[in-house]
Amino acid sequence: MKLLLSIVFYILLASCSFTQVEQSNRIEFELKDNFNNEKITPLGKHGALLKAKKTTDGIKTWKYTLYNNKLEELTSQNVVIDKKKVFDESFSNNSKDYTFYKSSKGAYTIVIFDAETNKLRSLDGTLPKKCWVKDMAVADNKAYFSAQIKKQPFLFVIDLKTGIQKPIPVYLKEVKDKKTKLQEFQILEESEEVILYVKGYTKTNEYQFQAIILDNKGLKKQSINLSKGHEKGIVAASMSKKNENTYLASGTYSEKNQRVSNGIFFASYSGNKSSFLKFYPYTDLSNFLTYLPEKKQAKIDRKKARKKKKGKELLLNYYLAQHEIIEVDGGYVLIGEAYYPTYRTESRTTYVNGQATTTYVTVFDGYQYTHALVAKFDFEGKLLWDKTFEMWPATKPYYVKCFISIKEYDSRKITMAFTSRSKIYSKEINAEGVTTNSKSSEKIQLNKESDKIKWSNANLKFWYDDAFIMYGSQKIKDKESKKMKKKRMVYFISKFIFE
Repeated sequence: MKLLLSIVFYILLASCSFTQVEQSNRIEFELKDNFNNEKITPLGKHGALLKAKKTTDGIKTWKYTLYNNKLEELTSQNVVIDKKKVFDESFSNNSKDYTFYKSSKGAYTIVIFDAETNKLRSLDGTLPKKCWVKDMAVADNKAYFSAQIKKQPFLFVIDLKTGIQKPIPVYLKEVKDKKTKLQEFQILEESEEVILYVKGYTKTNEYQFQAIILDNKGLKKQSINLSKGHEKGIVAASMSKKNENTYLASGTYSEKNQRVSNGIFFASYSGNKSSFLKFYPYTDLSNFLTYLPEKKQAKIDRKKARKKKKGKELLLNYYLAQHEIIEVDGGYVLIGEAYYPTYRTESRTTYVNGQATTTYVTVFDGYQYTHALVAKFDFEGKLLWDKTFEMWPATKPYYVKCFISIKEYDSRKITMAFTSRSKIYSKEINAEGVTTNSKSSEKIQLNKESDKIKWSNANLKFWYDDAFIMYGSQKIKDKESKKMKKKRMVYFISKFIFE
């Protein structure tokens, strides 16, 4: 892979409502030498990892290149992966990157890159027959996956030191295996406990949503029935540990079905008993719709009033990706990111006896995120205030994730960083719900003045401190440059400092 290094310095003009953004570094790679499938993983202050694939004579090679915070190359190492294995799942923290490559028959390789030691190692194994896995997470040198073996849901654990596998079956009382679903799992960092969010229908068609808590050895500690004592349908949940016996739960619920939510809930559990459980429909949140234009807000308000006259309630339908609950002075703060699934139509042509037949199918095209919710509850679960702001990421992920990065927080304030519509934003909200600091950049430019971008596909992410990383592909035409080609297709990485 030939590297064209061009470090560009410029500062975008700032106004009273905008802050400075400096593109301090940029590197470009010509998209040739058979390397493709580039993937960037920000590793905090340790730098950024570039993974790229090359297949030659049936041999599949992945190159792992680590760059420091100045985008200077530190190390580059290759690992050969069986040609039948494809990139399947990945997970990273601020020092390590874990990549799961898997074949259709279940053989896998886990590649682990440690940015602190610059060491690369791999672990091979084979999944049980008829087992599929997804949603990789790593804690305490163990890789966790949501899994299904035949029709039984499992939490699948692989010890990254020994390679020993531990499938942990997931059950709900009075619910058949084929009607039991491990919706997702969560790892609590401090206690290293794993929480399984499991749902299903009993023989009498009763809906259950339970949080099953496992200790760091995979043994069941307790089970909390989040669907008990009410008629709401819990859609999704997230939990935080307050003390050894008490867990806080928040999430979304539905009035009519369990696919899309109509509001949020907040609860506290000691054992399997709740000290409080409160539900708040989206229509009762004072600022939930403020991201919308005023005309749309007014239209929804009129519709809500008409429903209320008839003794009915207007239901707003949203999906919400949640962060872990944060404790502040006087209560707890919930942060959620609203999104909706998008679809595209594809045409497919088949031939029968030489006759072409074209059909059109609807294909999932990722999740579009629209806005974020920040809400505070007191110690008894009462909603104290809520705030909403727009966030429209440039990419649509194919899995549910959180785009907002919590830069720092304490009992008095929370500082968040995120990107929206090619801009960088930072917001500081105190425990009283007041935005004490809010910054936004001008629209991020991707090129030099002499460059004319013919085509671009870029991602912008929070990196560390006040730094953001942008990466992607571009087709560029540069009439003035003598050192570079006038036309070039590149993969680029840029660092931006947001002040």
